[in-house]
Amino acid sequence: MLSATPSAIPRATPSAIPAAKPTPAPRIAASFHARRKTFVIRVAEAAAPQELANAIAREVSRADRTVSTATLERAHPSRREIERCIGCSLRGADLHGLDLHGLTLTGADLRGADLRGANLAGTAFFGADLRDANLRDADLHDASFSGCDLRRASLDRANLQGTRMTGTSFGGTNLHDTQIRSLVDRCSGCDFRGLDARSRSP
Repeated sequence: MLSATPSAIPRATPSAIPAAKPTPAPRIAASFHARRKTFVIRVAEAAAPQELANAIAREVSRADRTVSTATLERAHPSRREIERCIGCSLRGADLHGLDLHGLTLTGADLRGADLRGANLAGTAFFGADLRDANLRDADLHDASFSGCDLRRASLDRANLQGTRMTGTSFGGTNLHDTQIRSLVDRCSGCDFRGLDARSRSP
């Protein structure tokens, strides 16, 4: 009968087992052009087809979902461009009569923007800067403002029915022909210092 001692049994050494090389994640750089509505994807390293497809899909989804910190100043942006914005600069933009109802505008810079007659019904503004913005005749019913700055903005003849305000500043805001007292009742933590008392409706 043959017998083998433990020392006689060959053992696999770590060097004898080939280590599996992980497939490197593809390095992808994507740049989105808001005005041209196009994006460019550059792949710096080869990858498995499925990995590459998944990575490209992620980049496309990210670019389509948000145009972060995009600058649309002095432009005529469309609703689609604006609804994908987070922290966008729309300073001085012409949004006159634009239908933006139901959107959520977070951190938008709307200083001096022309929003005359715009449809902003049900729109939610979070941390938006609307100083010197022109909201004359705008439809703001059921809109909400949280942590916004409306100083020196014009809300003349704007529809503020059901509008809710939280932590919003109104110093110097033009509120001629609007229901000021009802608006005050729907404000929480708002700053009305500097508001012209003559602008209050009887």
